[in-house]
Order: sequence, then C-alpha cells, then structure tokens
Amino acid sequence: MKPVFMKYTKADIINFVVLLVIGFLIIPNVITSDYWYTSILIPWLCLTLAALGQNIVMGYTGQLSLGAAGFMCAGAYACYNMMLRIPDMPFLGALVLSGLIAACLGIIFGLPSLRIRGIYLMVATLASQFFIVWVIDKFGWFKNYDTSGIINAQAIVIFGHTMGSPAQKYVVVLAIVGVMAWMAANMAQGSIGRGWMAVRDMDVAA
Repeated sequence: MKPVFMKYTKADIINFVVLLVIGFLIIPNVITSDYWYTSILIPWLCLTLAALGQNIVMGYTGQLSLGAAGFMCAGAYACYNMMLRIPDMPFLGALVLSGLIAACLGIIFGLPSLRIRGIYLMVATLASQFFIVWVIDKFGWFKNYDTSGIINAQAIVIFGHTMGSPAQKYVVVLAIVGVMAWMAANMAQGSIGRGWMAVRDMDVAA
C-alpha cells in the first residue's frame, strides 16, 4: 500500500506568506518597545526553533528526547566562541558551523543510544543535556573566563551591516526560524520524512 503524505495546498502557501508579511513587515512597524523584542518575541522565536526540532524527534520519529536545550546551548556557545576567537569570522559562517557542531554532539551522544528506546532513551538524552551544561560551567574557556557566567555576545554583522537594535535582531532570528521551518517541512514530506515516520510506526522493521 502506497503511503499518503501531506502536500502543500494553496491554503498552506497563503498562510505561510501571510505569516511572513506579519512577521517581517507589520510587527517591526507596529511594535516600537525594545522590551517586546528582547523579552517576548526573540525568546519566543528561539523556543519555536527548539519546538521544530522536538517535533521532528518526538512527532515524526516517535522518540522520547529531552536533550534539545543542551544541544541548543552547545550551538549557542560554539557560535559565541567562534565569533570571539576567530578573526574576521562572519556571523552567517559561525551560525552554520555552530549548527554542525551541535549536530556532531547529537551524533556522539546518539550513537551509544541506538539500541535503547522509550523512557531509557529519554533518560539518556536528559543526561546528555546535564553533561553539556556541566562542561560549559566547569571549563571557564567556554564563557571567556567570566566569573559571573555572563557573556556579552558580539555584534551581529551581515554583509557589512550591523544589526544592533532589538528590532533588527528580531528580524535576523525570524529569518533563521523561517528558513529552518521551511526546510523541516520539506524534509518531512520527502523520503527523509518517510524514514522518520517508518521509525515511528515500527522501528524494528524500519
């Protein structure tokens, strides 16, 4: 029996375009308070990015995972340190490399967990999160030896333009989340998505 998968409909495309218009054009022109950007919108977008990953792991593949925060933390500190320690490192390059570093950590912690599932996999991923946070707290190099544990991220410079204001940073984060959401949706509807759902439905057969 040939599996049936969701295809993009006209309504899906319209909804996506409407959300992009609201996010990129309306919100920056309506909201002027820095508080809304720094305390509500940007953290919400960051959590949305984490939710995209959790939707793939727990929704499409059906695996219990609680380590998303640890891997996001590793990627964030990797981006910070590359921008700090590598001269003339472009922000977009550091962003891509930090994502690859977080993915490599996921593979390192994932390989020993290939033969476990259910609550045991959940505990293993939770342990990986605690281990990553412990390493960052234990070794001051990751935080540039700041005794308070507070780091000041470098300025975001894209194609020679500094994104300094909270509204500009919001646009950068929104663009990243939009691209990641588009990639996740396309992967879920292709052969990779079929593999994910096969694992979810019957992992032994998959």
